[in-house]
Amino acid sequence: MTRTDLSTSERYPNFDILRLLLALEVVVAHLYLFSTPNTAWNAWIMAVPAFLAISGVVVLKSYSEKISLKEFAKRRALRILPALSASILLIFALFDSQVAINAITTWLSGGIYIPENGYTNQALWSLAWEELAYLILAGLWAIGAYQKPHFIWAALIASAVTVYIFSVSRFDPLTITLAMLAQAFFVGNLAFIYRKKLHILGPFIPWAFLAFTLLAPHLPVRQLLQAMAVVWVGIAGFRIIGFRLPDISYGVYIYHVPILLFITEKCRITDIQSASLILMSALIPTCLASWYLIERPCIRYKRKTKPDNAKANAQPAV
Repeated sequence: MTRTDLSTSERYPNFDILRLLLALEVVVAHLYLFSTPNTAWNAWIMAVPAFLAISGVVVLKSYSEKISLKEFAKRRALRILPALSASILLIFALFDSQVAINAITTWLSGGIYIPENGYTNQALWSLAWEELAYLILAGLWAIGAYQKPHFIWAALIASAVTVYIFSVSRFDPLTITLAMLAQAFFVGNLAFIYRKKLHILGPFIPWAFLAFTLLAPHLPVRQLLQAMAVVWVGIAGFRIIGFRLPDISYGVYIYHVPILLFITEKCRITDIQSASLILMSALIPTCLASWYLIERPCIRYKRKTKPDNAKANAQPAV
């Protein structure tokens, strides 16, 4: 297979709305879990792999434009850590230091260890695995795997086989989900590598395929197909919003659990209609404040600190 030129200056605005919808899907799942546990909805099983698929696209795009691992790590840290720190401070303010420590433990352990002594921010478990995916991407880039896509195809096949083996062997749900995350991330990588080919069928077929994966609950390998559909829509689908939204999807994901816990556990409001109304009334302003006061300034800072010799030292296209 020929070596691939990964350089691009394209932007994919559909990912903004897709990430927001996926984050809201997780919010609804946790809303059911905290207010009516007997009718819990495990939508997060579908949403988190789709998040990793999107990361597989946008992070590879970002790394393909950077000059070094140090620069790449700085960009990722400035995108993730400031708002994450704010979410931990929020849970400390709403509860106490033990709950904040529990949230940090959940994050750093990737959900393998969920503290039992009190509350935690369950949503943070996936961040550790996303950060691990960044390291794997950097390692694969270093050995030239992304210039020879058959390596990424092999990684995707291996992760898909692992998901199948874990599923039929009845491994615990977390282990199966972790294998799905790897699978989804490589789907995103391949979507970016073959991004030009994704436009062949036009802008409406990707949306139709995504709708099909959502409306067919018993579809085989549904998580894999949904991850494929999400990145296909993100890259080649018809743009459904003509203006740029504030990118509050990350904030929705990391802030909703502390607020929801406060509503249901501290305020004892467990009626799902009342809880959802109060949650959104508090969550949206929190996310907007985080975006304009924390996240966007950090994004602008990381762009301003790009070295002047970036172009000179960048990996040459081949």
